[in-house]
Amino acid sequence: MGTPSRVKAIFPNYQWDRPTILQTAENIPAHIAVHIRCLQHDKVAACKDVRQIICQLQSKNKNVTVFELNDRTVKHGQLLQNQQFQKSVNRFYTENGIIS
Repeated sequence: MGTPSRVKAIFPNYQWDRPTILQTAENIPAHIAVHIRCLQHDKVAACKDVRQIICQLQSKNKNVTVFELNDRTVKHGQLLQNQQFQKSVNRFYTENGIIS
């Protein structure tokens, strides 16, 4: 299945033939913590695809923190405004020594 033309129109400079995170997960250094969000009803980044990335990173022993939200009222572009997400990110930063 190819990339939809509307997606290519939105990201005209993206190099679609480049390796994805699923293919290069082992290249992420183990000491770098990763925070991934999974929005259950996201129409931009399907949770199924996000879970594949999470599994791939975890299978390579990466430090992965997952935030999952099952709230139909929160859209992809609004997630940063969500209080639960903000708390998750702040906890991630604190636990990984990014902020104190």
